[in-house]
Amino acid sequence: MDPTFPYRRVVVTGGAGFIGSHVCDALVSAGARVVCVDNLLTGSKENIDHLIGLSTFEMHPEWERMQMQINGEATQQALRNMDQSMAQMRARYERQSAQMQSQEESFDRIINGVDLTTDPVDGKQREVWMGTGAPHWINGLDQVVNSPTQPGPGFHQLKTQP
Repeated sequence: MDPTFPYRRVVVTGGAGFIGSHVCDALVSAGARVVCVDNLLTGSKENIDHLIGLSTFEMHPEWERMQMQINGEATQQALRNMDQSMAQMRARYERQSAQMQSQEESFDRIINGVDLTTDPVDGKQREVWMGTGAPHWINGLDQVVNSPTQPGPGFHQLKTQP
């Protein structure tokens, strides 16, 4: 018996695994009081069967409850993380899809030589020919004119949308 371990209590996590069970064996042989904690996901109780019942060895008394709690919490956290990740990916996809749709519509208007405008008076949207790039003006008869200055009385400027 090693004089450095008598009456010392040592906790071995993963004590039912291949390496952990050998550590438990060595510590028990050295005179330590060993408490084994293991969730038995990769370890096996068979690895420590020969130690169970010794006065210097114990499995944590609530290891089964702890195992269920640890595994349950880990599973729940993993599911929460996965749900959050999926929601973020979905939001990113929807945002990018909306951006692509907007870009496609803008590209189509450019190819077709059309600007999308809004009438600030009645709020109607209108597609108008781009013309020279000068502002678009409209009158009460729905006549649209492309002119750098106001073409005459009764005309008001249309707002070009991005």
